[in-house]
Amino acid sequence: MKTRVLMADADQALSGLCRAYLKHFGYQVDTATDGAECLSKLKRRSPDLLLLDWGLPGGGGEEVLAQLRGSEGPHVPVVMMADLMPFNALSGLRKPPVVRCVQRPVRIAALCDCIDSLVRPRRTRTLHQG
Repeated sequence: MKTRVLMADADQALSGLCRAYLKHFGYQVDTATDGAECLSKLKRRSPDLLLLDWGLPGGGGEEVLAQLRGSEGPHVPVVMMADLMPFNALSGLRKPPVVRCVQRPVRIAALCDCIDSLVRPRRTRTLHQG
């Protein structure tokens, strides 16, 4: 079973590059371009990981995180991406469900390595439990 990643980012060029790169390595990738679309896709089918742009239009990352933190549904780990925030502000975002914070611009390969490091242990555990 493929690992599912939801990338919520208004930057369609970055989303397209990341989607192609991740698909090449066997991930199933879905995208959202605003907060409402992201929340809708999260409710329909929970991904294994959410890549979330803090500056996402339509409520932004802050609204999406508020909804996730208030939800009784399944826990979705979040990698928060943000443009040029002071380090203390960026690290202050790292409360569950946020598991990593990434400052942009970020190299696609580095972002994909971050994703792989977060989901690979989950895949290994699943294989050993089954």
